[in-house]
Amino acid sequence: MRKINARELVLPVGDSAYDLWRNYRKDKKNRPILPRESEERVLLQLIDRGEQFFRHWYDSFAATDEEWLELSRTYAWAVYLQAIQTDEKVNIDVTLEQLCPKMNEDIKRLCARYSYSMGQIDLRKGRLKEAENNYHRALYYDKDMCLSPIGLGDKYVMEEKLGNADEYFNKAINCDKNLCYGHFKLGNLLLARNQQELAIGSYKNAVQCSPENTFFVYVLARAYENKNRYCDAISLYRNLYDILKKSGNHEYRSQLDYIMKYINTGEQQYTCN
Repeated sequence: MRKINARELVLPVGDSAYDLWRNYRKDKKNRPILPRESEERVLLQLIDRGEQFFRHWYDSFAATDEEWLELSRTYAWAVYLQAIQTDEKVNIDVTLEQLCPKMNEDIKRLCARYSYSMGQIDLRKGRLKEAENNYHRALYYDKDMCLSPIGLGDKYVMEEKLGNADEYFNKAINCDKNLCYGHFKLGNLLLARNQQELAIGSYKNAVQCSPENTFFVYVLARAYENKNRYCDAISLYRNLYDILKKSGNHEYRSQLDYIMKYINTGEQQYTCN
């Protein structure tokens, strides 16, 4: 059996890498021997790639379907590799749902990342029951997978079960106060219930959590505007205008024009400190 170079495994993590791993699992007779040092290098790179994505997602909340698919494959691969390292006799020719419950806590943490990623894919495809199962599975593997309650809350919003959604968005906030999208999602839910002042409170928490998040600032400003709190709205729009101008992002050109017009009109009509 031939040895396989670590670079063959780690570049890229996409269809070709997935096919390689799938063939590795299927072709038992000619299965390559992966050197221990290569296993460790590949595993560290896979985990690092996944963790970088999760840190970015915590801030941006803007992952694509393709990114979630790549992430699920990345963590699936990492789980199998670490399982082999931990126990050379482990049977890797099983599904992760069969393998993960038997693994140690470190591997279960990777399993949680995989299950959450699969939940995100299921949610986007409208497979709500499958998404719910994956989010709960992620929490079973790692109780600190604080993103999962947000996924469950989103699932209940899609089912118009707002009481259940409220519970899970609050669980996400209690799990991690720095998970800013927990506050934001709760604000959206409260606004849908026409609880505008409570929604503003949640949006303020989101902005305090991530003051450079232009979307949070914009939504809070619009919420102030809709409540006729014009001076509060103008103050936020000024901050937002400065942030967007410094960023040089032309994607927000229409918002910049609206914001500037609102500020100029508001300053003429209202006396604000």
